[in-house]
Amino acid sequence: MRRAVVIPVVISVVGAAAALAFFQATTSAPRPLAELVPSGPLIYLEATQFSQLLGDWNNSPEKKAWLASTDAEVFNRSNLMIKLGGVYKEYAEAAGFSPDMAAIQTMSGDASALGLYDFREVEFVYITRLPADRALGSAIGKRQDRFEKREAAGFPFYISRNVSGPKRTVAFAVADGYLVLGTREDLVANCLSLIAKRSKDAVSADPWFAQAVSKTKSSGELRMVMNLEALVKSTYFRSYWVQRNVPDVKPFWTGVADIHRSPEMIREDRVLLRAQSTEETTAAAEGAVAELARLAPDTSGLYQIWAGPSAAKVTADLEQQVLSPQTVANMASRFAPATPDSGIAAGSESDLEIRIDEPPLPAGAGGEFTAGPIEKLIQANPPLAMLETRYARAAADPLFLKTPGAIAILGGSDWDRTAVRSAISMALESIFTTSGLGVQWHTEQAFDQMDGLAQVTLAVRGKLLIIATDAASLTALLDRMPTQPVASSGATYLAGVSIARERAPYLAMMSALDFTSTHFTSTESEGRDPAFFSANVGSLLSSLGRLTAIGVTARDRGSAVEETVEYRLR
Repeated sequence: MRRAVVIPVVISVVGAAAALAFFQATTSAPRPLAELVPSGPLIYLEATQFSQLLGDWNNSPEKKAWLASTDAEVFNRSNLMIKLGGVYKEYAEAAGFSPDMAAIQTMSGDASALGLYDFREVEFVYITRLPADRALGSAIGKRQDRFEKREAAGFPFYISRNVSGPKRTVAFAVADGYLVLGTREDLVANCLSLIAKRSKDAVSADPWFAQAVSKTKSSGELRMVMNLEALVKSTYFRSYWVQRNVPDVKPFWTGVADIHRSPEMIREDRVLLRAQSTEETTAAAEGAVAELARLAPDTSGLYQIWAGPSAAKVTADLEQQVLSPQTVANMASRFAPATPDSGIAAGSESDLEIRIDEPPLPAGAGGEFTAGPIEKLIQANPPLAMLETRYARAAADPLFLKTPGAIAILGGSDWDRTAVRSAISMALESIFTTSGLGVQWHTEQAFDQMDGLAQVTLAVRGKLLIIATDAASLTALLDRMPTQPVASSGATYLAGVSIARERAPYLAMMSALDFTSTHFTSTESEGRDPAFFSANVGSLLSSLGRLTAIGVTARDRGSAVEETVEYRLR
C-alpha cells in the first residue's frame, strides 16, 4: 500500500519538474542586443527603455528651453547641421516620410540599440524590441507597400531608395518581436542572420567591444561603447569632435560610458582602456588627493585636484592662475586673409613718436614671469597632489567681477617657507620692480603676504603649501585643514563645478567681455552672429536651469581610466 502511494507522488514530482523546465525554456531572458547588431560599428548605443527615455526628453522643460535658445538657433545654422539636414532629406525621400520625433516614437520599443558605421554617409542599423502589430503600425511599417521585398535568413525585409541626389537606402524588417531599421541593405540582412542564429559576426564579439564591456560593473539606462582606435582615424570625427582633444583620446583604443538617472542626479560612469599601459599612480598620491579634497571650500565655484602632477604643470598653473594671470590668445582665425588695400597710407602721424636713433627694445624684454625658480623649487619636493580653487565675486565697481583663487600643493616632505618666498620673489621680480622693492614680504598672523602690486599670499603647514591671490581665498583652505587622517578613495583626479553659484556671475562677466547686454538678442534683428560666450553658450547654460553642480572623479589604473561624472539636479 505504501509503495502504491509513493509511485504517484514520484510521477507527480517528475511531471512538475518537467513542466517547470519547459516553462523556463520558453520564458528565457531575451538575448542581449549586442548579439544582434552586426560587427564593425564606430559607436554602439543601447537603451534599456528607449521609448520612455524619448518621452522624458520630449516632455522635459530643458528641451523646450533649448529649442527656444540662441544656442539652438546657432546650431541649426552650423555647417554640421546643414550637412545633416541634407542627409536627412535624402533619407526621408527614400523612406517616403519625414522621420520626425512623432514618427520615431512609433518605432521605439523598450530595449533598443543602434550601431553607427560611417559618419559621412550616416550609415547605421537600429533594432528595438517591439511587438509585430506595433511594428507594422509604425510610421515605416505603414509604408511597407512602397518598399521592395527581399529575404534574409528566412525573414522577409523591405528596401527603398531615393531617386534624386546621392543614393540613399532605407531598409527595415519585422522579425521575432524586433523592428530592424538600417541605411544599408547588408546591415539589415546581417542583423536578421544574427536573429536567426545563422551568424556569429556580431558587435559583441568585436575585441574593442568585449574588452570595454568586461571592465564595467553594471549597464546603465543608456550605454555607449566607442571604438576609439577607429574613431580617431575618421576625418569627420576629428573635424566635428567638439572637445578638439583628439591627441588626448589617441592613447585609448576603446571605451564605454553608462548613464544612470534619478530625480536628484544623472550619473555617467566611464571606462577608457589604453593601448599601452602607463605607470600606475602611487597609493601615497591617491591618499594625498583625498586629503586635499577636504580643503576645497564650500564657496568654490570650481575646484580640481590632481595626483602626482609634474613640476612643469604645477609651475604653469601657479603662473596662470595665481602669480601672473594673463589673457592667452589662442584662437585660430576662421576667415581667409583679406586682400591688401592699396589705398592704405604708408605711415601716420603716430610714427613721429618712434625713436630712430636707438634700437627698439627686444620683444619680451622686461615684465615677464620667470618660471625657473618656481620649477626648481617644485622639483626639489615632488608634489603628491595639487588642488586648485576659484570662484567669482563682485568687485568694488559693480561692472567688474573678480576671480580669486588658490593652489594647494601637498609635497612629499616639508616645505621650506623661506625658499618658497624667495622663489616667488625671483619669479615676479621683473614684472613689478627692477630692484626688488615690490616683491617684499610681510607676515600676518597665519600667512605671508607680498607688498606692492603683486596680489600674492602664502602659507606653509609642513608638507602643505598654499599660494593664493588674496587672504580670503587662502584662509578658506586653512580653515578646513583636517585634524584626523583621511582614508584614500583611490581617486587620481577630482573636480567640482557649482553651476548654481557661478551661473549669474558667468553671464554677467561674459556679457561685459562680449560687449553685450545681459539679454540675448536675436541674430535676425542684429544681422550678425550672437556673442559666443554670453549669448550662445550663455543661453545653453540658462536652458539647463535644473543643473546645480557637476562633480568628476577619475581613477587611473595604468591600463584603464575609470571616470564618474555626476550632474546634480535641483
